[in-house]
Amino acid sequence: MNIIINDISFCQIKFFNKNIYLAKVFHPNLEKLPDFSINLKMSTFQKKYKVVLIGSSSVGKTSIVIRFSKNTFSGNQESTIGAAFISRDIQTDKGSISLHVWDTAGQERYRSLVPKYSQGAAAIIIVYDVTDQESFLSAQEWYEEARMNHPGKVIWFLVANKCDLKAEVDAESAKEFAQNHEMYYIETSAKTGQNIQELFVQIANLVPKIPTENGGLDLTAQPKKEEKKCC
Repeated sequence: MNIIINDISFCQIKFFNKNIYLAKVFHPNLEKLPDFSINLKMSTFQKKYKVVLIGSSSVGKTSIVIRFSKNTFSGNQESTIGAAFISRDIQTDKGSISLHVWDTAGQERYRSLVPKYSQGAAAIIIVYDVTDQESFLSAQEWYEEARMNHPGKVIWFLVANKCDLKAEVDAESAKEFAQNHEMYYIETSAKTGQNIQELFVQIANLVPKIPTENGGLDLTAQPKKEEKKCC
């Protein structure tokens, strides 16, 4: 039977303090339409957070993303042109969230595009190669530049990649830089997979704690009441 709908109205309900509109459908030739079950799943309102990797070319940003998303590694990975994007859901103690991970190009000619791709990021990962002292010095420059473009609340990670190889960068110096700039520090190897999943799981557990304008939609958070103070 074909049903032609000629009258639609809407009802409004509250769901976690958000207005949701449901269509009520009427048909003149039917006393009652078949029941349609509407299932409001929390996955519909899954929190999404943008995570951006920056750093010099050849430090292993793309390999980190591929290891995280596909659990594979290629020693002949081509350099990223512009930016690449993947998304993956992670189960946390607070529920499932979706990380939208952006892998940006490290070549100098694409550097001006990084602020555009990193806009709205909840977490920024700055990667350097432990076998390349110059990449660590560049990581500090990447941080200063990114900080200027992200004055708000952002979770920062300093990632020492290729830790399966002999390090030329002093780990204590890197840790000191991270500590002085309120960054999380972690050593990873995209080749072996060391600490790759741990890195993103830690991010997934941290990002819900930052203001929602940085990419997360928190439907359960209640606004804080301002306390009145006397002068």
